[in-house]
Amino acid sequence: MYDHISNIDRIKLQLIAPISQVVIFHTNGEVIDTCNTLFSVETKRSVFDQFDFLKSIEEVFPGLPLGERLTFEAIEWNEGTEGLFAMEFVKTDNIRIQWIIQDRSKDKAQIAQVQQERNESAINEEFLEIQRKYLEMEKELLNYKNDELQRIQKFKEQFFAEVSHEMRTPLNSISGLIDLLKSTKGLRDHEYLTALKATSNHLNAIINDVLDLSKIEAGKFRLTSDAFDLRQMLGRILKGFEVGASEKGVVLDTHLDTAIPIMIEGDEVRLSQVIYNLLGNALKFTERGSVSLSINVNSSELGHKLGFTITDTGKGMSEADVKQILEPYAQADGQDHVKYGGTGLGLGIAQQLIGLMGGALKIESQKGVGTSMSFELEFQMSERDVVSEVNSVLPDLGHLKVLFVEDDEIGLVLLKGIVSEAEIQATFSETVEAFNNEIQKQTYDFIVSDVNLPDGNMISAIKGLRATKGPNQFTKVIFLSGDDVPTKELNEIYGSHYLKKPIATNSLMDILMAEETEVAINLDNLEASTSGDKALMKEILNTILETLPVELSNLKKAESENNQEQLRKVLHKINPSISYLGNEQLIANRKSLYDKVLEQETENGIISEFCDLTRKALAAVVKEKERL
Repeated sequence: MYDHISNIDRIKLQLIAPISQVVIFHTNGEVIDTCNTLFSVETKRSVFDQFDFLKSIEEVFPGLPLGERLTFEAIEWNEGTEGLFAMEFVKTDNIRIQWIIQDRSKDKAQIAQVQQERNESAINEEFLEIQRKYLEMEKELLNYKNDELQRIQKFKEQFFAEVSHEMRTPLNSISGLIDLLKSTKGLRDHEYLTALKATSNHLNAIINDVLDLSKIEAGKFRLTSDAFDLRQMLGRILKGFEVGASEKGVVLDTHLDTAIPIMIEGDEVRLSQVIYNLLGNALKFTERGSVSLSINVNSSELGHKLGFTITDTGKGMSEADVKQILEPYAQADGQDHVKYGGTGLGLGIAQQLIGLMGGALKIESQKGVGTSMSFELEFQMSERDVVSEVNSVLPDLGHLKVLFVEDDEIGLVLLKGIVSEAEIQATFSETVEAFNNEIQKQTYDFIVSDVNLPDGNMISAIKGLRATKGPNQFTKVIFLSGDDVPTKELNEIYGSHYLKKPIATNSLMDILMAEETEVAINLDNLEASTSGDKALMKEILNTILETLPVELSNLKKAESENNQEQLRKVLHKINPSISYLGNEQLIANRKSLYDKVLEQETENGIISEFCDLTRKALAAVVKEKERL
């Protein structure tokens, strides 16, 4: 077989032959020749039918360029013969493919190691590429954050500069008006006081905007709900804009749906703030034409949807301006503040307040034509009777003894003015220490107090008062504060109210008049049970005064936690004490409330009403006990 070749070549062939095989097949797959040294290949039969691997690359061969090699360095072979093979396909002419097979099974471990190293290298390269892309994205994100921080910082710097200007102007005006009041000796007092009131209102509005924004951003803003007359509220707002609109020659128009309920339930202060901000903004940027407010109603069984629309014929805005004005600290363009003033907070706050109330602010605007701002909110119709505006003359409350606790000079001036007009019997303290001393001297009908004083917190002081026997253990309390007082803390102090500064005189008067009526008690049952033993009666009354307030606190806590079982237990536990007080209404209310708890039909406010009635009865007990 090897006669025509040299001895060296013969030796080489003998070494190579056992580990090599050559197969020649047609491009259509038909086997032409094979030496079958490694595994059996049948001639005159398609190679594609014999081996799945070749079948998978069948379409490659007809188009393989002449002389080009298709190489597979290591293939795990399990078709007929198992092993690791290197394979090479060469197109020797237009129709023939030479398939060269080499057995690499002995090198399997080494090849596997090389392959693993290649795989690891590829994985490392891919990981490094991912890491590189991640770092690039991190860099882009940091750049974006830096740009955003710089943008916000620029807004804030501009905002604080403008707020400083906005606050400095009214402060200077207030100072100047005070000097004029000192020097004019009453000749133009009313005129100057009117201007002073308007200026202080403007300053207060600016400060409220700043405080409201910080609360909204911190997620600490809370809405309230009470009955109010929408038309009266709108009348007050529009009255405030009449002069400004008249001076500019702008028509201030209103269109109210006749189906709007007279009294609705909601947050009057915040709705008023939204409308005030939107109307003020519309009037600010309208030099001629009109500003109109329209309200329509869509009523259903679920409530009343009120649609508010403020339209103006002012300068209008581009789409970019509309997006920008809703950002805190921003105005439609950088030069607006010079001409129009303002902090740039009003619209952003209005938008967020509308969102908190369940609506969305929509703005449509066209430069040179005008702007329309609209939103829709849902309200419930109030069952309370319609009330007219409170008369400016304060009621005579000369029979009331009230202890006022206030350290702020302006607050003291306001409270003393109310005291003088209503002829209240008033005592004033300015510290917690002074309050603690004064409260022991006589019995008061009310305590009206600021929350935070220089030497302590009055909520803590009142809690201490409630826990200590004395003439004012159950005296009603009205807290005053410029901040929101936590509802939980108020719930822990039965017989307490809260008014936000600056207080409205009418709000304070409403509480004083509503709470002044005492609840009559009848101790006949107690007298009969003790056979008229006054010492024993006093002891039982003292026990009631000690334990019943604690149970009332437990009752309100159970209500806040919606703990029906605890409500039932407390109402059952206080039954003897309530019976001894001998007030038929109170006895009936406890039984009715107990039945409703059993049936899980308690209504909002019913437990608070019961606690208030019980507290009034306890106040009467204190006085009755002194007569025994």
